[in-house]
Amino acid sequence: MDKKGYQTQYYLDNYEKIKQYKKQWYLDNYGEISKHQKQYYLDNSEKISLKRMKQWRNNTPEANKRHYKNNRDTILKYQEQWSRDNPDYLAQWRRDNRKRINRYNRQWYKDNPEYQRKYHSRRRSLGFYDLNEYFEGSEAHHISQNFVIYMPKELHRSIPHNIWTGKNMEQINKLAIGFL
Repeated sequence: MDKKGYQTQYYLDNYEKIKQYKKQWYLDNYGEISKHQKQYYLDNSEKISLKRMKQWRNNTPEANKRHYKNNRDTILKYQEQWSRDNPDYLAQWRRDNRKRINRYNRQWYKDNPEYQRKYHSRRRSLGFYDLNEYFEGSEAHHISQNFVIYMPKELHRSIPHNIWTGKNMEQINKLAIGFL
């Protein structure tokens, strides 16, 4: 019998011994894991198979998206229930990872500058209906409460203006419309 056949036969002959060894190894090496997780592993070790793990690892992003789309209702119900059962988890995670969240937000806004402008204008109760497209080195100028024209930063800052008081709005609006 070849080496591979010997290993397979040995495994079949000593299945119970190997199973007990794996359980003990798990308990010895993962002692800090919760009792619930240990018990789950011990109760369901036969269900947790190498084949299933390989299948999970080999899932493509498209397959994951398809799975989410097909099981969206079930997943949402599970997430809602989990949120109700663990109300303080997210708040604690945010407190523990504040620097990480800030770093992510700064990078995202750097990569998507138009969203930051929209956010700030909405916060100030101004609309944000753009009349032209955003381009690199531009700033959004409100010609009215709702409408925005993207214009070069230097041109926009050449005349100090204020939409709330109306100071210099006629002059800057002429420049902005001329730029279009």
